[in-house]
Amino acid sequence: MNEGLMSPVDIKLPLGLLNPDFSGKTLPAVVGGNTEISQRLTETLLKALGLVACSQGTMNNFLFGNQRFGFYETICGGTGAGP
Repeated sequence: MNEGLMSPVDIKLPLGLLNPDFSGKTLPAVVGGNTEISQRLTETLLKALGLVACSQGTMNNFLFGNQRFGFYETICGGTGAGP
């Protein structure tokens, strides 16, 4: 994250939905849902630390493809003005 934003933050989550176990042979799929969580978490930290104003609170999803090819991209919002 930019300029050490996460340095003073220590997040402890038990294994589960928000912290899946990646040590096994069967790994959980990650598609789409992480965009909402990552954007909201970033905004929560920015607001809690008083750094800048929040964004739109979500990411936009852009998809296109056909029978043989699929493309999925996320486009996040920006942040508000800072000092």
